[in-house]
Amino acid sequence: MQGMLLKKQNGTGIFLTNDGTYCRGTINEETALGEEAPVIPPRRRRPSMWLAAAVFTVVCLGFGAYRFLQPSPWAYVAIDVEPSVEFTVDRGLAITGLKGFNFAGKKLVSDLGDLRGKPLDYGVECLLEKALAAGYLREGEDNIVMVTGTCGQEDERIGVEALAVMVADRYPVQRGKVEIVALCADTDVRRQALKTDLSSGRYVLQQELKRRGVNIAGRVLREESPLRLEKEHNLILSAIMDDKGWVLTRPESSYLERGQKPNVFFAAPIPAQEE
Repeated sequence: MQGMLLKKQNGTGIFLTNDGTYCRGTINEETALGEEAPVIPPRRRRPSMWLAAAVFTVVCLGFGAYRFLQPSPWAYVAIDVEPSVEFTVDRGLAITGLKGFNFAGKKLVSDLGDLRGKPLDYGVECLLEKALAAGYLREGEDNIVMVTGTCGQEDERIGVEALAVMVADRYPVQRGKVEIVALCADTDVRRQALKTDLSSGRYVLQQELKRRGVNIAGRVLREESPLRLEKEHNLILSAIMDDKGWVLTRPESSYLERGQKPNVFFAAPIPAQEE
């Protein structure tokens, strides 16, 4: 390829080639500006070994930093009202992820925004407030909240009693009857639940219903609220769960003794149901 030398410096030059384009190439020092000469592209130097090693080190350090900033999931806490949402938390119970299982849950997750790094109880409070604002929880009416914890090792902070109390403490509705059903599901149960695209709590409910001869399709169980499932199938959710968890019940205001605040909860293990 031929070109006219327009500029030269340190053994290289800028050429205007015969096809009207500009390019850089090596030159003979005797070639004068304005002369036509062969354009020889400069040789590409292979990166040195130290540069390759430096790049590799940076990649490894970057991956290590990513793992440090994004710790492995340590526990999962699912909340089911009508929205079905699961929090992923680290060992310090800081939120590292959020997943919606049904249409309402995915919408609620979108409305909640980025909660990563926030404490679990703060995330639960935000979720319940959004559920109230969206009409999934209603003032002056019956409500049911299911909370299910999954942890690879025993930790009382993810225990059924602690989870039930956490939801009760952050529950935003001041009037009406509410029942908080808290459960624990092991990692195998959660793995099976994910295969059916159900939260761990809804999956446990489905299995308990099947054991009693009641079959509800996964797509129905996924979208319906626990309260509607109770009413439509004539169920008592806390009794169905046998002794697998803990229930906190706040009765209607008319059942409270004089002087009791409307947020008083009565706690008891979930009663076993006779076969």
